[in-house]
Amino acid sequence: MPSTPRAGENDLLARFAAEIADDLMTPRAIPILEEALGSEDMPPSARARLVRRMDEALGLRLGDLSRKDLRLRPADAALQESQVEARIAARRQARAERNFQEADRIRTELETAGVIVMDGDPLVREWRIAAPQ
Repeated sequence: MPSTPRAGENDLLARFAAEIADDLMTPRAIPILEEALGSEDMPPSARARLVRRMDEALGLRLGDLSRKDLRLRPADAALQESQVEARIAARRQARAERNFQEADRIRTELETAGVIVMDGDPLVREWRIAAPQ
């Protein structure tokens, strides 16, 4: 049984729908989609539900993208993907061994190289290349 949207979700959906209804005003609708994606005050399942509903109107097929598809690597990135994955694995091992000092050191090393580690689900660690400043 699908859950009912909460007030925050309804607000975003209403604003999004208003922009789409206004002559398909995608330049104003896309930032609302981005706001839904970045909203930390609602659970991931609610964000996913919102994005699916907004994507129905936009037809971007966002649900077909994998997490790996969304990784963008700048040409001047200091580390190759395999190097990042190896460092993430080493960090995961350090955390499993409760060696948090080493885990923090690896995180700092990755951040220095422009890689942002996104801890989330205990079984899956994700990362992305930091946006150029």
